[in-house]
Amino acid sequence: WTEGRTLTGDVTDRRVAIVDDAINAGSAVSTAADAITAAGGQLVAVAALLTLAAAPATIAGVPIRSLATIQSHLWPPATCPRCAAGAPLSVPPA
Repeated sequence: WTEGRTLTGDVTDRRVAIVDDAINAGSAVSTAADAITAAGGQLVAVAALLTLAAAPATIAGVPIRSLATIQSHLWPPATCPRCAAGAPLSVPPA
């Protein structure tokens, strides 16, 4: 799901679950949840194979369930060690 896309299909008065492969910050899932409720659907479940430690506990008041959670290696710019050191962004060698 990406911002700017429209929901296709009629979800009016339907119970809807969102299933994702991985949830980090939850922004894509939150956007999908907003689209579902705006279209008249009721969000009843949110699930992922994997959540990263930064993932929220709930989306639109619905608990996120996942098979595993791992540590996130992303930092907000204010706490990023590379940003603090003034290091340029780079791609790790293959």
